[in-house]
Amino acid sequence: MHIAHSTTPMSSSQHVAAISRRLDALTEAYKQILQSIHRIPRTPDPDELEKLTSTIRDSLNDLSEDLEVLNVSLEDVGGARADSEESRQKLRLLVQAQRLAEDIKNARQTFRRTQIYMKKAEDTARRKEREDRLRQLRKLPNAAETPQEGECPSTTTTTPSTSQVLPPRRKKDDRYVQENDALVNASSDVLTALRQTHALMATELERSQFAQEILDSSTRELEQLNESYTDLDTMLKTSKGLVTQLMKSNKSDTWYLLTARTFLLVVLAWLVWRRLLWGPTWWFLWLPLKIMYMTLATILSAFGLGRRLPDNSMVSRSSLRVMPSASQGPPVVLNGRQAPYIKVGRGGGASPPKDPSEEGSLSQKIGKMVENAEKVVRGDGSELVDSDEPRNPKKRVMDASEEGLGAGDIIDSLDSREEEGPSPNAVGGEEIRDEL
Repeated sequence: MHIAHSTTPMSSSQHVAAISRRLDALTEAYKQILQSIHRIPRTPDPDELEKLTSTIRDSLNDLSEDLEVLNVSLEDVGGARADSEESRQKLRLLVQAQRLAEDIKNARQTFRRTQIYMKKAEDTARRKEREDRLRQLRKLPNAAETPQEGECPSTTTTTPSTSQVLPPRRKKDDRYVQENDALVNASSDVLTALRQTHALMATELERSQFAQEILDSSTRELEQLNESYTDLDTMLKTSKGLVTQLMKSNKSDTWYLLTARTFLLVVLAWLVWRRLLWGPTWWFLWLPLKIMYMTLATILSAFGLGRRLPDNSMVSRSSLRVMPSASQGPPVVLNGRQAPYIKVGRGGGASPPKDPSEEGSLSQKIGKMVENAEKVVRGDGSELVDSDEPRNPKKRVMDASEEGLGAGDIIDSLDSREEEGPSPNAVGGEEIRDEL
């Protein structure tokens, strides 16, 4: 019995439903085969029994093939999650298919036991038939020895009895039949035991294969779970770094906020002090204290108990005396104008300026080295001064005639002078310098 398979593409749920219907059909076929097996002992006709046996054998083979095809189709169903309804239905169908496979094997064993039982029953019937025949043959001599009515015993002819001729052969045949029956029974028992052992081994093998498949699926799920845990661990590490960075940023932001708040409070306090408290404090606290101090100091100085307050007209400052300090003659007149200068001197008995640095400091040592440096002497023996050195023609020099002009006028004058070329008045260091 074969079940038609559709080649139309179906969805996963439709495929599972079709497999479920085919599995139900196979289950019904198994029930029919089981009924046929139970009908074997009630079939007395040998021809009908042989036909029924052949039909059951073919049906079992077809049912096994259809179940294998169904298992392959059921394994092809995939793509569903482990916790989905399709996955649970697929698992249920797998269990049902495994149960049906075990039922088919049990049906084969039952069919084989029924055949063996029928063979034994047939052998027993034949043996009984032979025994009945032998029993009938044993009764024949007794019937021949009994005289019939109306006949004289002396006139009856004695013929050799059948028991005198057949007994040895009968015993030999009975012994041969018994040996053959014992051998057949022993071989049948051994074959039955071997078949049962083979069936048990096949069942255990299928169970082990099913357990191996479950173990493989569990291994794959554990690998996926391990990958998920690895991703979760990586995400947790990243989150930890992010949280640490956020905590650091929070600390710095908190410090900035506290600093800004402190600065704001200081500024507000300063504004309150300057705008609100400074005036009243100066008027009502500092000024009265100052007046009291000045009054007390004046009274004490009048009685000679305190130091004399300095007079406002007398200021402790050094008197400034202006003395001519130029030692090289009158100032040079350029372009008909006299160069402006300021005379600065130390007249009036003012003491020379003192070096503010400490005695023996590095600045004093450098100053002494500069003072003690040898002066540059020309070839004719005269000393070289700064004015004798060639000046930079690119350097801009302000003419005395430009005094009092604006910055824009001075720049325009310098630009026009550069366009005209070097002036003869600029040679020899005739620039204007301010001496202090």
